[in-house]
Amino acid sequence: MHTIDCTSHNWLAYQLCNEALRRHLHLITGRVVDLGCGTAPFKIDILVLANEYIGVDWPNSLHSGAHVDIECDLCGPFPFPDGFADTVISTEVLEHIPTPSAFLSEAARILKSGGVLFLTVPFQWHVHEAPHDYYR
Repeated sequence: MHTIDCTSHNWLAYQLCNEALRRHLHLITGRVVDLGCGTAPFKIDILVLANEYIGVDWPNSLHSGAHVDIECDLCGPFPFPDGFADTVISTEVLEHIPTPSAFLSEAARILKSGGVLFLTVPFQWHVHEAPHDYYR
């Protein structure tokens, strides 16, 4: 299992998120859409189980964009048809969305019936990527 870099001051939070995600990776199938993929820390592990991985991120993301397949505004409609993905994953992104309910509605819309949503969010975590850090 590849993990997120744990060298920052948030190492314990990263470890706990990685462990929680690791326990459920067996649920990943088919086409996976990673919303707010950033550096795509789980891509290699996901592709062991999935048929396809699509990394989605903002065009102006603070990350390099090297792992982004599709750029879009994560606050607006996603550029996928209804029921497009078997699995949707979004790790440490929801806190950067000013309207989380709209993001979750879009994630549900692009997810096939019976699909799986992997969602992790920080709780006790420093403000980061300000001014776009809205919720805990």
